[in-house]
Amino acid sequence: PVLDSLSFFYKDTISFAKLGRAKFYTALLNLRRNNPALAADASFKKLRTSADKAIYAFEREKGGNKVLVVLNLSKTSQKFTWTDQPSEKEWDNLFLMNTEPVLTSIEPWSYVVYVKK
Repeated sequence: PVLDSLSFFYKDTISFAKLGRAKFYTALLNLRRNNPALAADASFKKLRTSADKAIYAFEREKGGNKVLVVLNLSKTSQKFTWTDQPSEKEWDNLFLMNTEPVLTSIEPWSYVVYVKK
């Protein structure tokens, strides 16, 4: 019998600290875990824009907590207007950690994640 077979089952932890996108994924996971707006029972609203073929935007809300996500799913920059206005005029940018007005232009293949508590 192989006596060392149990070593296969020991948990190997993976350190993500040296990976280039570690902060990005950590921020998203923390947002998912800590913001009620991303809970399964939170409301969801698809927001329409003048560039719906390229822009996908949605807002989630629960108990006053809100998350707004804007994605440019195209290879070209997009300038757009909101057909369905987001619920707030200013949002906290999750990655830039500043408060800014909701955007009306976005670079190719890019995204913005906003939060409001």
